[in-house]
This record gives sequence, structure tokens and C-alpha cells, in this order.
Amino acid sequence: MKPLIDSLIKDFRIRFDENIVSIFGIGSFFDKTLPGDWIKKDIDIVVILNSVETLPKKDWTTAKFEKRQSDGFNIWIGYNSLRSLLNKDLFSRESFSNYAWSILDLKYPQNSVLLYGKDIRSDLPKRSDLQFEFDDILKRSLYHLDQSYRAEYREKNMEISKHALTKAVFKFCFYLSVFFEQNFTSTSIRTIAKQLNRFVKEGIIKKKILEILRECILYRRTNQFRIEFHTLRMDFMQYLISNLGEGTFHARMNYPTLIEYLENSYRGLEYIIKLLKKANLKNNV
Repeated sequence: MKPLIDSLIKDFRIRFDENIVSIFGIGSFFDKTLPGDWIKKDIDIVVILNSVETLPKKDWTTAKFEKRQSDGFNIWIGYNSLRSLLNKDLFSRESFSNYAWSILDLKYPQNSVLLYGKDIRSDLPKRSDLQFEFDDILKRSLYHLDQSYRAEYREKNMEISKHALTKAVFKFCFYLSVFFEQNFTSTSIRTIAKQLNRFVKEGIIKKKILEILRECILYRRTNQFRIEFHTLRMDFMQYLISNLGEGTFHARMNYPTLIEYLENSYRGLEYIIKLLKKANLKNNV
């Protein structure tokens, strides 16, 4: 896919010229540690500019990004100023992404590929200087879980539904990795899987989430789950909810607190909320 990446870089250079500082490739498309049969449908690129002020603004957000489709790939392009990578508050105005997670992506060579421009990695904050917003990462996982239900029930698209579930699981497993290990720097799913395997052996987390993660990895390699999809998704939902109730990896939540939490996440995670309310009603009958 080198011609596609080259054409994107050429486009950026024409549009932004001397404003470009660096262009990085992140995510699974650029992850050389993944197995050769990994199905790659998404291309994620970060364009770092001296200034993003001249970029067109969307009416509903100050974040700078665009989406494209080409040669069967979904392409996401995020734009950040160099200043924002050194200033969390400014970053939050320019990007939807989690700040600390984004810094890990760019800072450490195993997480990204420098496609063009200056290597700014040494200028970025170190892992020890980052304060993770764990709540934000957890909500991102829950968002994709909710999107999995939405894709099935509203959009009637099972392929998107299954893909969204794998995203939810991957994000949650990254959450566990950085939550329980202060020095963890990888964003690669292969390294995350190894980290969770260690956590299970040491009794830090329950084995079920590792089994769920392995199913999602299998799906990304074969387009198939061994476990029936709805059963797998419910297993993940139950793992999340039961551990939130126990306070294993987050402040402990009872049922009313959890519903309020979900209602205040991404304007309300309606499908998860409906399922929880339905389950709670049955338990109280």
C-alpha cells in the first residue's frame, strides 16, 4: 500500500507546504509486530503542523480532523499543532483523542512510523511525566461497545457491529494495561495481550477478559469468532459491569451511580443503558 501512503503525503505537502512539522502513521496498519494475516482496513495518520489556525473549521467542534475512503480503506487524519503536543489543554481543543494515549503513540517508535518531516519524539513528554485520564479511556471503550449495539439494532450492519466490539475490547485492554502498570508505553495490541497474560498469571485481573481479547484478535485475523458473537459481547458487558460493581479497576459503582455515569458519557450510551435497565427490572420482579 506504499503508493496510497505516498499519495497522501504528497497531498499534505501540496496543501500545507512549509507548515508541516511531521507526519506519523499510527495504529494497526503501521504495526509491524502484528501477524501477517491481520486484516487491515483502517489507516490512521497524524499530521503535525506549526499552526492549525488555517484549517477549515467544522460547525460542531474545534477538533481538527478529516475522514476519507480510498482503495477499500477507511482513512482517519488527525491534525495537531506542535504546541498542542506540549500542552494538554490546547490539545483537547484541537483533538478528540486522549492526550496521554496520543503522546505514547508518537513518542515511542514501536507505536508509530515517521512518514515525513522532523522526528519530534525527543521533544515530547516521557511516560513518567504523563497523567492518564483513566476515566476518559474507559468511556471510549464503553462508547464503542454501545456503537456495536447501535450498528446491529439501528443500522442492521453486523460487520460494523462486530468491528466495533473488537475496538471496545482493545481500548479496554489498553486501559487495564496502563491502569495496573505505571511504566507501560506500548499501544500495540500484541504487547497489550502479553501484558494481560502476565496480569492473569499474577492474579491482578480475571482470566475472562484475556479470553475475550483473544477472540477479538482472532476476528481481526480471520473475520470470524469461535464463540457466538452475541454471547461474546454479553460476556464482555458482564465483565465490565461486574468489575465496576466490585471496584476492581475503577471507583466502585452501584446501579444508580453506573446509570448516571453512562448517561453522562458521550451524551448518553443509550443501548448499554437500556440493557442494564432491562436486566435490573428483571432482577427486581
